[in-house]
Amino acid sequence: MASIINALKPHFFLSERAIALPEEGMQIVGLLNKNGTDCFLNAVRQFAYNTAIKYVILHRPSSIPHSVYDDFQQYQRTRGGLMGGSDVLRHQLLPDSMQGGHQSAHEALMKIIEKMPNSWRAPVGNGSLKNPLFSSIEHLRDGVTCAVSLEAPLILPIKREKESPVVMRSMQEVWDHYTAVKDVEGVMHQYRFASLPDHLLFSLVRNSENGAKINDFIEPTFRLDDQHVSTLRPQERADFHIQAFIVHQGEETHGHYYTYVYVKDRWFKCDDARVVPLLSKEVVKEEMGRASIFYARRRGITDQQVEDTFSPHRLPERSVCSLIGESEITNPDFSNTDFAIPEEMLVLDEIVRDARAFISEREIQDTVSPSTSAEHIAASSAPKKLWRLQEQEHVDVPLSGRAVEKMKTEQKPIRMWKTTTILYAIGYYALYLPLYHIAQALNAVFFFVLKLFYCLA
Repeated sequence: MASIINALKPHFFLSERAIALPEEGMQIVGLLNKNGTDCFLNAVRQFAYNTAIKYVILHRPSSIPHSVYDDFQQYQRTRGGLMGGSDVLRHQLLPDSMQGGHQSAHEALMKIIEKMPNSWRAPVGNGSLKNPLFSSIEHLRDGVTCAVSLEAPLILPIKREKESPVVMRSMQEVWDHYTAVKDVEGVMHQYRFASLPDHLLFSLVRNSENGAKINDFIEPTFRLDDQHVSTLRPQERADFHIQAFIVHQGEETHGHYYTYVYVKDRWFKCDDARVVPLLSKEVVKEEMGRASIFYARRRGITDQQVEDTFSPHRLPERSVCSLIGESEITNPDFSNTDFAIPEEMLVLDEIVRDARAFISEREIQDTVSPSTSAEHIAASSAPKKLWRLQEQEHVDVPLSGRAVEKMKTEQKPIRMWKTTTILYAIGYYALYLPLYHIAQALNAVFFFVLKLFYCLA
């Protein structure tokens, strides 16, 4: 289909940029530039929907603007075709000051990231998990840690001095300068990573003091070592692979944005509706060296590991036993049971949410005793939910006799409701519907006879 349309594209009124379709089977979607000035927003959409940002949108929809979540769902359904939505997303996501004309892709990306939580509650317990997209940055003053913050994206200058005309020549220099010790009015300041990141979102400052854009090429390869990350030992290294970046052609107040994304071991150039696979690494490297917004992943991390990391149902190894309570399970060794993963994860996550909602409604978070904690309430409700799954033949969990009797008692209202529903269905289909259709037929015959009598008269 894509080849046919590309062959016919001179006959369309759309521009060359707007009509090149993605190849069949490709997951990347071409994005129409509805307003003619939405290239910055389309670049951000491709950047977000083809990197790890999509997992936050997918698994944490309550923390993401509804317009972004709906747009991403439509993007997933389109799969290799064309879609619009830039005008709608622009109206719903961006403030009034960004509603017209050419805007900054960095500012548009920030409107999405600033809505993301930098951490979220762990599936089990009272702890929290850091959003992997946010980097833990440690601030040291005279060698002493004074603060640790979660930041994304990191803003990296490409000049050692603001007024200096000299631009650093490699990404490695940029990171070395960012984590270097700097003397500020006699106080030694340093910023470095408090832990080794798996993901990096960062942006290069390509605007000079006089407002002119800096288009210098910067060698895009880099690695982090013990000078950049406090937890790395000497001689340890961590290599990163840039997997998406946004390029801007033109000046600060005008120009054109497009995105490069690395999907399924291939590079694609996403220029509004035009999505083109690239085979030349030299072309990608040249464009990467002039880009301003980047997403990089630590080498060795697979796509499946990334998805598992962002999953809200990821639990520690012993969480299942500790949550349900080993007294309610005759075989606490889950390696020898028929638990369907991640089905039981979903159930247990639901149990914890229900328990915490129960506590929140009664406003007893500050006065809760160990016997009425969220985990205790979750443990008491776990057998009922597992029994429900057992009846549906989703999982096979051996339970103690006391738990079975308890759950059979709790099932009585549900069975009564099922009986009532069956009786209602019998009455509806056996009595009401036949009588209704008979009445309709008699009504039609009556009016037919009446009309016939009227015509003969």
